[in-house]
Amino acid sequence: MSRKFVHFIEDISSKMVSAVTPDDRWAQFGAILAKFGANAVNAAEIDVKAGAPLWFRSSLKEQILKTYLSEGHFENDIVVRHAAQDGAPLVWCPQNQLRHMSDKKQRSFGKFVLNSGYHSLVSHTMNGPISGRVRNLTFCTQHAPQEILQATNLKRIQLTLNLLLPWLEWPKDQSQPQCIPIARPALSPRESEALSYLANGLMNARIARAMNITEATVAKHLNGAKLKLGAKTRTQAVAIAILEHRIQL
Repeated sequence: MSRKFVHFIEDISSKMVSAVTPDDRWAQFGAILAKFGANAVNAAEIDVKAGAPLWFRSSLKEQILKTYLSEGHFENDIVVRHAAQDGAPLVWCPQNQLRHMSDKKQRSFGKFVLNSGYHSLVSHTMNGPISGRVRNLTFCTQHAPQEILQATNLKRIQLTLNLLLPWLEWPKDQSQPQCIPIARPALSPRESEALSYLANGLMNARIARAMNITEATVAKHLNGAKLKLGAKTRTQAVAIAILEHRIQL
């Protein structure tokens, strides 16, 4: 390992350690990647099974983000789909690849990216803290691909994304303007209540007594919560609900 490479790793680590809050680190992400030509940075937490983002944070302009959400482009996001299905590093130039896309929805997403002024996307993916989820970091540039994707610069971009990804974290308050929740079904009051009791260690019989309902109804509420949260188990449902601040302990 070269001294220059070691220094590069140490420099990124030092910047991340000195950035105390998630927002400070997010600002550093943008500043570091801008040196290699990034005009915006996207981060997404993705449900692998659904192939869709659960949370999306971005330095894209507000109007582009509104279009991304209001026109449903997040449902056809090629970067998100790739992260969920493959997870390997991705280099995507919509202008070069549109002609090969037979899927109308994917073509629509590609045109949206180009119309937003972006010519190349480079992304890396890693497993998230919850099973069945991955986290993705994407470099977005408005520069021409031949300027940005030269072998040496591309290698630096990919290396930097790989080094930054483990530092990716969401703010404790995920309602912040640039940390965008993708709409999902809300838990009903009774589902939230049952899940809160479960999170505090109560079994179905005790939850039933506390809520003055039958155990069968408790199971119904917990299963409903599990489905809405995209969880495979009740334990995972509790973890997701706590992480997303849907219940209080």
